[in-house]
Amino acid sequence: MKHIKEHFKNLISLHFTKDSEIHLHEHVENFCLDISWKLINNPNHQNKKSKKLRIIISKERVEDYSYLDQEDKQLFDKKLSNYIKTKAISFDPNHDRPSSQAPPIETWHLIM
Repeated sequence: MKHIKEHFKNLISLHFTKDSEIHLHEHVENFCLDISWKLINNPNHQNKKSKKLRIIISKERVEDYSYLDQEDKQLFDKKLSNYIKTKAISFDPNHDRPSSQAPPIETWHLIM
């Protein structure tokens, strides 16, 4: 399961900038990935981070993936990639919390 979670992390990471902070939660059953980055649109708060994006794929879906043949895994990967790409277009990383507070979290539950 760990190698599948790493695979999903690498696939999803392709849709975000290299300076994004990406954290895979290792000790949870579901696939859970947090992504954030520094916002560059506010010169008064140069260290302010974006909203945290949390992507969750159920434990069952991860397990199902492990039983797929190579062709179906590639199809799943393509669907996952398209899902992230589509959702990322409408994601607004900005928020009104001061940089001294934890940024809000927006959660995407993968249902495919």
